[in-house]
Parts: sequence; C-alpha cells; structure tokens
Amino acid sequence: YLHELLPPSMIHKQCQYTLTNGWKHQVIQLINGSTIILRSAESDVLAISALEADYLWVDEPPEENIYGEASTRVAATNGPIYLTLTPQGKESWLRKKIEGDPSRDILPAEDWEQYVLKVSIEDCPHRSPDSITAQIASTLPSEYNQRILGHWDGVESDRAFECFDPTILPIPYPDRVDISLGIDHGEKAGRETAILLYHTKDHLWAVDEYISIKPTSPKEDAEAILKMLEDNGISIEDVDHIIGDINSAGKGSVGNLSYTCNDLLSRELHHNIKPANKVKVLEAVRDLNLAFKDHRVSIEPKCKGLIKSLSNWKHENKYEDLKHLIDAFLYAARPIVKSFNNPNTSGKIRITR
Repeated sequence: YLHELLPPSMIHKQCQYTLTNGWKHQVIQLINGSTIILRSAESDVLAISALEADYLWVDEPPEENIYGEASTRVAATNGPIYLTLTPQGKESWLRKKIEGDPSRDILPAEDWEQYVLKVSIEDCPHRSPDSITAQIASTLPSEYNQRILGHWDGVESDRAFECFDPTILPIPYPDRVDISLGIDHGEKAGRETAILLYHTKDHLWAVDEYISIKPTSPKEDAEAILKMLEDNGISIEDVDHIIGDINSAGKGSVGNLSYTCNDLLSRELHHNIKPANKVKVLEAVRDLNLAFKDHRVSIEPKCKGLIKSLSNWKHENKYEDLKHLIDAFLYAARPIVKSFNNPNTSGKIRITR
C-alpha cells in the first residue's frame, strides 16, 4: 500500500523496494530526510523497543502489550498516534482507553478524536457505487454494524435473540404507560442490574438500565435505582411492578440467612419486589424473539448494556457476563409480552410525563 501511495519523487534513490521482499530492512527513506520504519504487530515486542519516533501510525489494533510498547516510542517527542481499524469485537481494552467506560464512570485514559467512515457513496467517493453495493450485499448480518457502519459493537451470529435488530430505532412511547422494573442480583461488580420498562397493552419499551460498578450493598443498589428513576422523571411510587431474582441474601445479610435479596432491597426501596417466575430460559427467549419479530419491543439507545447483551449473548458459559442484564430484562419483560396475546390482561394506565 505504501509503495503504491508514495510518489517516486518522494523516495530517496538509495531506498529499495521489490514485490518479493518489500522494503529493504523494512525502512522507507524519503528525499526530505524523513524515515519510515515498518514493524509487524505479529513480531516480538522487542522488535519495537528502543526506537524513538516523531509519529506513530497503527493500522488495525495489535495485542495490548504491543500497543503499549509502540506508544512509548513517541513519548519522548510527544508525537501523535494515529490508529485506523475496522472493529471486530476484540478491542475492548482499546475502546476503554479511547472512550473510557461511561457505564462505570471511568474516563478515557487519553484524549482521542474519532472519525467514523461508513461504507457508503458519501464516505467513499473514490469507489464506484457498484463496488459499495456488492460489499454490503456480501457482508454477514452479524458483521454489518462493524464492517459497514463502523460501530465498535457488532451482532453475534447464532445469538439467542436472533430477531432483535439493533439498527431499528425505537418508536416513541406515549404519555400513558405502565411502569415495571426487572432486577437481577449479584455480589460482584456488574452483577447487580436493573431494567426500567414502560409498557402498554401492545408494546414494550426498555427505557433505562442500572449496572453496578463495584460490589454493592442493597442500600447502594436502591440509591442507584432511585437515581435512575429520578433521571427519567418518575419516582418509586410511579412503578407498578418490580420483579427480582430469587437469590438468598448472600450479600448484605446481617446474620439472618432467611432473608432474600428481594427482601433486603424491598426494604430500601419501600416497594414490594415480587419473585421472578424462573421459567426455562429458552421459553423466555422464544417469547421475546416473537415480540421482537412483531416489532412489539423497543430498546432506547441509553440502554447500551442491554443492546450489547441482546446483540451478542449465546447459551454458553463464556457469555455469562452478558447474561445479568438479560436476566433482569426477561424477569419483567416476559410476563408483559405474554399478555400481548391475551386481550383480558391489561394493567392500569398512569400518566408519567
């Protein structure tokens, strides 16, 4: 690519390139005195140590330790770092470095500017419309968000919620809705989760989410859930139903193991939490898939964790970290979508906005 890009008039006469071996010594010498040194991300980290550079360009993310070593090469000169990539779902460490983790109030480690280019006629004027159309047509649905739209997150193939389409924008919810909360309990960071749902007799909206950022007590969870409700202009008194997991009180229990997590959280919220109906996961997933297929369920963009979980979760243990929001969602959402097919089931209507 660089050989095709660089005009011959820029290259020093002593610099050599062959199609077989590439650039001699992996070095490009320019006539203005600048030198470009090429290194492979697959080489040993020692291959880039001891270098000093004015400018670093990383094409596709390497392993984190390789990036760390490469970035120190411009530390002494305070040189810029440029990175070009197509996200493939393996760069979580890089995304946290660039964007931080808003769900856990973690700021970016460095200041970056991001430019997202889509595979489109507007963003790719150097390509023919036919080539763009052909590339889009040959892209797997599970890779569309990343390869075509330039999103960090994609959609796993053979995922459990195959009928959920993250590209479909939610329809606006009305002023008169029922309100529910689904809660999954856990002791570790990211394991206590809650989903705020609005629903009518024929549609469901996931409006907001809470994910613990550290090991939490029931009191801390309650404060965070109340803050989420407040951010959406409602109070705990506005909530019609709260459904929580049936865990025993492993966390926050004060010597009385007969309490459940629902009992302890109910006291802090001053609202009764009903135990979840632990139906088979496959049955709950099937019901939600049918509702997604019929466009009866909308996910608001602020529910980033839920969107990621619905887009990627499979029935495998290695996807366990994605399951906590899924569980909170299913506990409260499944009874609602089941009622869509039952004309005799309808909740009370309240004005929320």
